[in-house]
Amino acid sequence: MNCERIKNQLIDYLEGGMSNKEEKIIEEHMEDCEACKRELEELKAAIDYIKEESNEIIAPEDFIEGIKDKVKPSPQTTFKPPRKRRTAIMVAILLTLFVITAFATEGFGLLNWWRDLSIRESRSVYELLDEGYGDKVDLRAVDQDISITVESILADDIKTVILLEIEDLKGANPYITTRNGTRFEGSFEYDEDIPEEFREIGYSLLTLHSEEQHKRRFLLNLGPLKEKESTLSLNITALENTLTDSHEVVEGNWSFEIPVTKYDITTHPINQEVEVDGNLLLIEELVVGPTATLLTYSYDPKQNREYTLEYFSDIRLISNGKQYQSRFFGGYSSSIEGRYAQHRMEFDTIYLDNPKEVEISVGGYHVHVKANAYESFEINIDKSFPQQFEYKGSPIIIEDVIVGEDRTEVIVLETLEGRNYESLEVDFRTNHSMSVWHQGDWEEFYFVDREGNQVQGNNNNYFYYLMEMENPKVYTTKTRFILERRSSYQNLPPELWGPPEIIPTDLVIRGYKETRFADERVTIKLK
Repeated sequence: MNCERIKNQLIDYLEGGMSNKEEKIIEEHMEDCEACKRELEELKAAIDYIKEESNEIIAPEDFIEGIKDKVKPSPQTTFKPPRKRRTAIMVAILLTLFVITAFATEGFGLLNWWRDLSIRESRSVYELLDEGYGDKVDLRAVDQDISITVESILADDIKTVILLEIEDLKGANPYITTRNGTRFEGSFEYDEDIPEEFREIGYSLLTLHSEEQHKRRFLLNLGPLKEKESTLSLNITALENTLTDSHEVVEGNWSFEIPVTKYDITTHPINQEVEVDGNLLLIEELVVGPTATLLTYSYDPKQNREYTLEYFSDIRLISNGKQYQSRFFGGYSSSIEGRYAQHRMEFDTIYLDNPKEVEISVGGYHVHVKANAYESFEINIDKSFPQQFEYKGSPIIIEDVIVGEDRTEVIVLETLEGRNYESLEVDFRTNHSMSVWHQGDWEEFYFVDREGNQVQGNNNNYFYYLMEMENPKVYTTKTRFILERRSSYQNLPPELWGPPEIIPTDLVIRGYKETRFADERVTIKLK
C-alpha cells in the first residue's frame, strides 16, 4: 500500500474503525516508513490538542467528526510542475480549530499564534497587490443580511489565491464558509493519475485574525488554472455561525464571476548537494512566482547506518540579508520516490526582489535511532509503584498503573536534566497483546532551543512555541499511556480475546528520536 493511501486512512486507524486485516496492513507499513509514522504521531497530537481545547472553548459536539469530513483528502488540483501534492493533515485540523473557535477563547498561545500566523501568511500577498500585481476585483454579494466580498485574486502556475471577506450586516455574528456550501468552477490543472470522474476542485482556507467579531477575512488557496486569462466561478450557498455551539447554518446565494489573469513562473534547476553532519541533502530546484517560492529537495533516509534520517528542519531562504518566511499554511508536502524522500517547502515569494543569488541554510535534522537501542523492562503488577529503570543513563519511572476493564493507564515519568535522548519509541507487552493498542498523552513537557533556553509547554502554547522558538527540542517528562482493546477485537475468535482486564507485563523501548542542531549554508546563483 502506498504512502498516500496510508495517510488517507490514518484517522480511521486512530478511531479503531478498521478491520484486523486493514490494521495489520497499516502497522506493517509503519514499521518500514518513518514518514507515515511521523504523520500518525502529528495527527494524533493535533486531535488530542483539539479535544483538550474543546473542554474550555465553544465547540460543537460532533466537532471531531466534522474535522474528519474537512481534512480527509480528496482528489485535488496540483501545483505545476506536476508533483505529488499533500497538505499536512495536522495543519488542516489546526486551521479548522481556528475557524470553529475564533473568539471562543483568550488562551495565550492560541490567539497569539493565530494572530502572528495570519500576518505571516498574508503579508506577501498584500505586498504584491499593493505593487499592482493580481486583480483587486471588489465583487460583493448580499443575502440574508450577510455580505460577502471577493476582494482580490492573484494567480500563477503555482496556485490561485483569493482574499475574501464575510460580514454580518447586523453586526452580531461571525460566519465562515462550509465545505459543502462552497463551489468553484474553472479550468484547473489536475494530476494526470486522477481519473476524470474523481476530479474535484480542492481548496484550503485560512481564517485570518480579526479584531471585529462580526467580520471574517479569509485566504483561500486553489490549484493553478490552465489558461492565461479566464473566469473563475464561485458560488456560496451556506455559511456557518461560529459564535455558538448550535452549529447554525445560514442558507443563501452568494455568486461571483471572477476575472483571472495568470502570471508566469520561473523554474531554477539547482541539483546541488549540501552535507549536513555527514548527511547528504540534494537541493533540486527553486520555483518562483508571485504567489510563492517553492524549494524542492530530497535525501536518502537510510544513508546512515546508525539511524534513519526522518527529516531536515529549520530550513531558511535568505537573500541580501532578508529572510523569506516559510509558509505554515499548506506550505509543505512530501513523497517517497523509490529509496529517496522528496520534500517541497513553500516560502514567501522572492518575485518582487528578483535576487541573483540566494542562501539556503539548514538548522537541524531529526533522526530515529534503532541500532543498539532496544531494551525491555519488566512491569511487576504485584509490586508497589513507582518502579524505576535506567535507559541510556537516564531514569525512567513507571509512577503508576491503573488497571481497568478494556482500558489501562500507565503513567511514565522521565527526567529533563542529563537526558541522552529526546523521545522514546515505546511499546507495551500485555496479557493479551493481540487485541490491544496504546497511545501516549503528554501531561508535562518542555521546549529547549539550541541555546539551552527552556519553556514549560502546555496545550495552549504548544504550537506557538514550536513556531517562535524555531525548531526546538521537545522533551516529555510525564506521559499517560492509554492501553485499550481495539474496537475490532470482537471480530477475533473468543479464545483470543484474553481476560477482561488489560495488564501490562513489559515496557518495551524499540528506539529513540532526537533533533540534532546544525548550521550548514550554501549560496546558489539563480540564472
